[in-house]
Amino acid sequence: MAKIKRIVDEAYDYLLNKITSKEWPVGTKIPSEYQIAEELGISRVTVRTAIKKLCSLGLLESRPGNGTFVIGFDMSSYFEELIQLDVVKDMKDILLFRNYMEIGSIRTSFDLDDFDSKIAHLKELYQKMEEALKSNNLDDFAMIDNKFHTYIVSLSGNKFILMVYQALYKTFLDNMNLAAWNMYNPSDITVLLDPHKKIIEAMERRDIEGCYKAKFIHIDVATKSSGKN
Repeated sequence: MAKIKRIVDEAYDYLLNKITSKEWPVGTKIPSEYQIAEELGISRVTVRTAIKKLCSLGLLESRPGNGTFVIGFDMSSYFEELIQLDVVKDMKDILLFRNYMEIGSIRTSFDLDDFDSKIAHLKELYQKMEEALKSNNLDDFAMIDNKFHTYIVSLSGNKFILMVYQALYKTFLDNMNLAAWNMYNPSDITVLLDPHKKIIEAMERRDIEGCYKAKFIHIDVATKSSGKN
C-alpha cells in the first residue's frame, strides 16, 4: 500500500511541476492518462488518481469528452467550502479576519520609501467613492471600495496575503455589498465614507492605533447594518 501511495505521489509531483513551472500554462489541455502513464512507466489508474487530486485542489479541470485542462487557481473555492460546512457563519468573523490582514499591511507600509505616493492614491480612491455616493451609484462605490481595501493589503508586498484577501473578498462579496446597501443613506453619505477617511488620516500620521480604531469602527457599523452582529 505504501508503495502505491509513493507512486501516486510521484505522479502528482510530476504533474504539479508541469503546472507550477508554467510548462503547462492556464488553458493547456494536458496529455491523456495513457500518454502520461507511458512516459512515467506507471499505470493509468495511478495517473488518474493523481489527476483527481489536482482537480480537487482546483489546478486541473476534467471536461467530459474534451479532456483535462489546467485552470487558474482560485482560493475562493476553499472559502465556499467553509461556508457549506458552516465553519464560517458570522459576518463579523469575516470582517475581523479581513481587518487583521489590512492592519498588518498598513504597519508594513509605514516603512515604504514611496509611502506618500501610496497615501495619495488612497485619497484618489476616496474621492472616487465620494463622487459615486453623491451620484447615488452604490455599485460603483462598492467596486471602488474593493479597490481601496485591496490596495491597502497590497502594501504588504506579500503575494500570499493578497491572494488570500482577494479570495476572501470574492467569496463574501455579496454579503459585503449587502452590508454597504444597508448602511447607505443618500442624505448622509458620511456613514460609508468616514471610516475610510479616518484610515487615511491615521496612516498619514503613521498612527497604527488610530488605524486599528478606525477599522473596528468600520466593523461595528457594517455588522449592525447587515443584521449579523
